[in-house]
Amino acid sequence: MEDLTVPISIECPICTSSIVGQFKYNQLILTNVENVDDKLEGYYCLEVSAIFPTAKIKKITSKIDPLYIATPFLRNADIISSGFNLNKSINFMTFINNNKWSQLLNWFHILNNNKQYYIYNEVSDYLKTSKSVVSKVTDKLELNIALHQILLTDTGISSFMDENTLKNYTDVAEKMLSIKDVIVNYIENNKNDIKNKLSRFDNEFLNIIDEFSKRYIQFIPLINLKKGNTLNNLDKEKYGITTINYNQLNHLYAHTYEFIKANIEVIFILNNLFSRSDANKFPDKKSKEYFDKLIFENKLDFLVNTEPFSKQIKKSMRNRIRNSISHFDISVNSSEQLITYTDNHAKKIKKEIIYYIDLANLCLENIYFILYINELYYNLKKYLFLVDGYELNESNYESI
Repeated sequence: MEDLTVPISIECPICTSSIVGQFKYNQLILTNVENVDDKLEGYYCLEVSAIFPTAKIKKITSKIDPLYIATPFLRNADIISSGFNLNKSINFMTFINNNKWSQLLNWFHILNNNKQYYIYNEVSDYLKTSKSVVSKVTDKLELNIALHQILLTDTGISSFMDENTLKNYTDVAEKMLSIKDVIVNYIENNKNDIKNKLSRFDNEFLNIIDEFSKRYIQFIPLINLKKGNTLNNLDKEKYGITTINYNQLNHLYAHTYEFIKANIEVIFILNNLFSRSDANKFPDKKSKEYFDKLIFENKLDFLVNTEPFSKQIKKSMRNRIRNSISHFDISVNSSEQLITYTDNHAKKIKKEIIYYIDLANLCLENIYFILYINELYYNLKKYLFLVDGYELNESNYESI
C-alpha cells in the first residue's frame, strides 16, 4: 500500500510558505522549494506516509532522533492488530483511479438533467459486473436505484464508513415503508416544493462528494486511525498528518458545514411525519413557526435520540470555527499543526484551538452525515416516483 502516491501539503517551518508535492517510488517531487547548502547546522525532517499519521516536522541536529527511529508502519501496529483490513481504506481510491468515479458522476449528471434514456444501455452493460441488485435499467426509477447502489457498493465509499452503515440505511428504508401512506400524502400536498428540494440537493451533493473524492487520498491516514479505533490514542503533540494543509481543510469544512445547514431539513420532516404524522409538528409540541425562528445551532437540539431519523451532528458542526473561517480570524502554528480560530461575534472574543487532524476529523464526520442525508432524500424520491405513477415492488421500497 505504501506504493500509493503520497500527497504532501505542508508549510515551511521557517517562512511558512506553502509546500506541496508528492512522494512515489522513492522519488520526491515538491514545488516552491530549492536546494540549500547541505553543510548547514541541523535540518528539518519530514516524514511521509500514504496510510498512517506521521511525525511532525522537527529540526534535528543528529543523524538519529528518537522520534524517527520507528517508521509510521511500526508505530501504528495497533491498527493492524485491531483486525481492520487496511486495503479497505483504498477501495474508493482504486475506483477513482480506474476512472469509474468520473463515469458514475457523469451518469448522475445525465439523470439529474432528465436525459436518462441516453444511458440505459451503457448502465445496463456496467451492471453485469456490479454489486447492485438491479441487473438492467429500462426507466428512470430503475436507473435511480441502480446508480445509488453503485455509489454505496461498487465505489468503496461504504468501506470507509462505519461497518453498520449499510444495515442502518436498510433500517431507514424500512422505517419509511412503515409510514408509506403518511409520506405519500405529504408528497401529494407538497409535490413542487419537494421536487425543487430534490433537484437542488442532487446537484449540490454531486459537487461536494466530488470535492471530497479529490481529497480522499489525503484523508486515508485519518480513516485508518478511525477504522482501527486508535484515533484517541494518537499523541497529537508529536504526530499528525502531512497529506493535507489547513487551507484545504478550512475550505472543505466550510463547504460541508453550509451544505448540511442547507439540507438538514429532511431529517426534521421525516421525524415529524413518523412521530406525529405532520411535517409541521415538532417535539415538545413546538410549531413550525417556532422552529423557523431558531438559529441553526439551536435547531440541532431537535435531533433528539428518541426521534427515528435523528443522527447526532452537533459535535462536528462548530459555529465558532465556521464564523472564524468566514471572517479570516485564523492563526496557524504550522510546525505544531495547530489552528486557532477566533470568533468576535457580538463583541465577545471566543477562541477554539484544534490540531489539523482534529479539523480533518470534523470534515470526515460531516461527509458521513451528508451521505446519510443523501440516503434520506433517495428514499423520499422513491415515494415521489410512486406519486408520479411508477410501480414500486417490495424490494424497491426496502433496497438501499
